[in-house]
Amino acid sequence: TFHFILIYICLVLVTLLTNGLSVMIRSLCPHRFQLVFVNPALTHVTFSQTRMFYFVPKLMSWSDAQMHCRQNYIDLATIDDQADGDEMMRVIRQFYNGDVWTGLSRTDENASWVWSDQSPSTFMPWAPTQPNNWEGKQFCVLVTPAADLNDVNCTITLPSVFHIRACTVYGKHSDTGET
Repeated sequence: TFHFILIYICLVLVTLLTNGLSVMIRSLCPHRFQLVFVNPALTHVTFSQTRMFYFVPKLMSWSDAQMHCRQNYIDLATIDDQADGDEMMRVIRQFYNGDVWTGLSRTDENASWVWSDQSPSTFMPWAPTQPNNWEGKQFCVLVTPAADLNDVNCTITLPSVFHIRACTVYGKHSDTGET
């Protein structure tokens, strides 16, 4: 937990000391320096045990939100367990009280639900009567203000939430250098 506290302190300091400027900080992943860009259009959410969540207020379709997150950050949010969901929702509620895109989707009505980062979807706190695939066109998932998942049409425009791993900075994994 000390590792996560230090990450949080560094992120708070970077956020406070910069306003859209880049800052070189010492990463808490061994022997790595990473350039962190603080974008004023982002709202820092928080991190759970393995992820840090960020809220993006810009209204986009699910595919545009996914592309935006992959180009500028890592990916749309993956929620592995109740702790992830609680952390994400706790801070989203500080800034927004509406539906938000998550990274959960499927390619068609017969496909399995998969997170945008391709991890399997084992934790899915669906709203009552969901998923219902209304009119056969609901292949993307939002999270409601009540923290329930709901399948909807992927073309509606919503804010989104994305994640980065605790030792990842905007597209590069600090241990491997891979994107």
